[in-house]
Amino acid sequence: MRVYFVRHGESTHNASAMHQHPLVQLSKAGSRQAEIVADRLTRLPVEIIFSSPHTRAKATAEIIAAKISKKLNLSDLLGEIKWPSELESMEHTNPESKRIRNLLDAHGDDPDWHFSDEENFFEIRNRATLALKMLESRNEENILVVSHGNLIKMLICVMMLDGNILPEFYRRAKLFLKTKNTGVTVCDFDPEEGWTLLTWNDHAHLG
Repeated sequence: MRVYFVRHGESTHNASAMHQHPLVQLSKAGSRQAEIVADRLTRLPVEIIFSSPHTRAKATAEIIAAKISKKLNLSDLLGEIKWPSELESMEHTNPESKRIRNLLDAHGDDPDWHFSDEENFFEIRNRATLALKMLESRNEENILVVSHGNLIKMLICVMMLDGNILPEFYRRAKLFLKTKNTGVTVCDFDPEEGWTLLTWNDHAHLG
């Protein structure tokens, strides 16, 4: 089985360097990016589409689905990582944002700690594991997944280490693995061999 992971198009909050929330929409540039990657995907043998239900990802997936005429399925397992509500729509450079993120990092090894209503590392890891199990159970040979940068990074980490990853490894992976909006990551799954990463963040379609 081959899975094509696509990060959503640029959102209005991406463009403004602000923390996201589920209802953030695509920017005009993001909608255009979705159209461009959709055109690219017409040349791939995609059989079915799964997407995060968050507005920016769903809108990207809808543009792709209309272009390639494939069924779109939404899954909460593919949503972006839930940050504390206090951060929503706050600029990344805001001192309060930095304070909260520093606290999240400082307590990242504690599975029982929360700042407020966010997902901690252990909850994100568990959700990513469930998302991969969902994909592994499918009968299709070519699947498209539209999701979010940090969640795609976690999926790759879980693939690599069968879920046996620690918070520090993921923190480093998030910094090391850069993603572009509508970047395409390609992975193969074999029931006996497990997951293999073939392509990371291919955004040649953007020029």
